[in-house]
Amino acid sequence: MTPEMSLSALCEGYAAGKLDPVAVVEACLDRIERENPRLNAYVAVTAEIARQAAAASAARWRAGRPASALDGAPIAVKDNIDMAGAVTANGLPGGKVAGTDAPVIARLRQAGAVLLGKTNLHEAAFGTTTFNPHWGMTHNPYREGWTAGGSSGGSGAAVAGGLAAAALGTDTMGSVRLPAAYCGCFGLKPTQGAVPLEGVTPLAPSLDHVGPLTRSAEDILTLFEVMAGRPAEPEGSWHPVRLAAFDHVVLEPDVAEAMPALDLPVLDWPDYDPSTARRAGLLVIEAEAFAALGMPEGASNELRGYLDYGASLAPKRLAAAREVIRRIREDAAARIGDAVIIAPVAPCGPFPRSRKVPAGQAELLAFANLTSLPALAFPCGRMANGMPFGLQAIAGPGREAALIAAGRAFGK
Repeated sequence: MTPEMSLSALCEGYAAGKLDPVAVVEACLDRIERENPRLNAYVAVTAEIARQAAAASAARWRAGRPASALDGAPIAVKDNIDMAGAVTANGLPGGKVAGTDAPVIARLRQAGAVLLGKTNLHEAAFGTTTFNPHWGMTHNPYREGWTAGGSSGGSGAAVAGGLAAAALGTDTMGSVRLPAAYCGCFGLKPTQGAVPLEGVTPLAPSLDHVGPLTRSAEDILTLFEVMAGRPAEPEGSWHPVRLAAFDHVVLEPDVAEAMPALDLPVLDWPDYDPSTARRAGLLVIEAEAFAALGMPEGASNELRGYLDYGASLAPKRLAAAREVIRRIREDAAARIGDAVIIAPVAPCGPFPRSRKVPAGQAELLAFANLTSLPALAFPCGRMANGMPFGLQAIAGPGREAALIAAGRAFGK
């Protein structure tokens, strides 16, 4: 296996008898052993579980009875998703061995996927850098000492660094799409409710999603269908647009320079203001995170501050934030119709640990979570500093296949 191989290429190799799942998984484990000390993408590697799954997959391919198009695919799992026999730590000290699989993991196992281990994340999934105070920083595969994004930074680094063919992440306000953009891979936030959340440590249940990160657009759809337990809806007709409100978000110079010219029709979303919406979403996340997590033992002072703030929010202020989100979400499907919004993933690119975290990283990401609409981050070249640049596509509910088409049309 080479770092460039996609899920589809691997499984085509299995079907043709040119690749063997056991050899592929051993190559992955070897690469993890060599590269993970540098990247810190994994916090736990489940080598024996992976080897057993790979041997079973090889037997099915030899018999001509693969479990699915994903049979034998080496996949990493974010460490806030329960995987039986492995510790779920959620980016915090300690953790607990999961007794059962989260439903999304059970579906992957049933499809024959080989689960390599658990990936690093921002503490409690509450942040955008994966500068984790307990498990260490995950480094961007393109530049050591730079963020891989968050909170699913370990998953993004594992895919982009060739330490897995695909990975699972979670996205509450961009936490799959930001690592995908910063690491130069694909990341999907599905339609809310399309993928089950049971067995996933909650951050903000009203905004949480589970989504895949891969090396190709086609692989996103294949993995999504297994995770959702159903085929994706047909692509149908779609047309690209710009969201009027996004035009007012100031892009940092390196992003503005990398941004392709998008001479597209403009879609207005009355009363949507990115900054107001992001702040409302953050208030809800802080309140719901405290309700879900309490005050975890060993939490950093930074996380404690967020949770304390959520615990002390005045009911009227929280209600006002929820009303902002309700208005944004109202009639979202009708408003977007068959349009697909094309926009940068973030107003900034990856940055070194020495830089203060940009306050507006989620300014363009929050919209898809607040509206419940599906969104895909996809690579679109490099910035002048050599780091990856990504765009995102946002479509109507259930239109994941249209996102893949948009990613093909606008990505590179």
